Amino acid sequence: MTNMTQVFGVLSLCSGLSLFSTTAQAQDLDLDNKEEKKSRKKKVKKVEFDRNVREIERGMYSKANVGATLYVLNHPAPFTAPVNTVALSVGDDFMDRESLSMAWEVSFLQTVHNGAAYDQQPGNLAVNNYFQGDTRGFALTGAYEISKYPTRRLGIGFRAIAGVMGMPVLMDSASFDTLVVAQSWGLTAAPNHRKVYIPVGGGPTIEYYTKLAHFSIGADVDVLYIVGWDLGVQPTGYFKYTF
Repeated sequence: MTNMTQVFGVLSLCSGLSLFSTTAQAQDLDLDNKEEKKSRKKKVKKVEFDRNVREIERGMYSKANVGATLYVLNHPAPFTAPVNTVALSVGDDFMDRESLSMAWEVSFLQTVHNGAAYDQQPGNLAVNNYFQGDTRGFALTGAYEISKYPTRRLGIGFRAIAGVMGMPVLMDSASFDTLVVAQSWGLTAAPNHRKVYIPVGGGPTIEYYTKLAHFSIGADVDVLYIVGWDLGVQPTGYFKYTF
């Protein structure tokens, strides 16, 4: 009888140990699952938090500028009154960091000026600065831009610009040669409207990223020296869409 009791005691002890081991394993497995769930939740929250921090888009973009150009040296007002300047651009923020970005940009630009009549310019302007009167300038430029971000949505930077520019004759070319260059200017002035000019310069830029995804607004203030023509100041505001 005593032996039977000992056998049953050993079996009961083994069964208890087995049950305890199974329960411990189940609890460990349950704890592991809980830890994995917590880890996954932390990762999801971290991703959502990072997205909320940026709240802006940078990359390939299109941009439209509207403003004015004022010449300040050889063709000051009232000889060329600024009317408007418009530009269409494409570019890319090739460096995108939280507090720093760099971009390249290519622009097609048009300036429109109301100018003094060609017969009023002799005696008031140097002969090599004569122009047809009302004038349009067309330019293709490239820009490099670097910006810092004191806050998440506000960027302040600087642009460097270079390109080519032309100011074609708006009137009949034969009349321009005979009435303007030959008679009014006495064949002494080079027809500036048949030259290709090189604008170079740059200036500050400011950009604000709106809460509408992909859209931002800003302003560029470019100072451009147009080689062979004049020094121009070109303040414009812009509307930008980043893809």
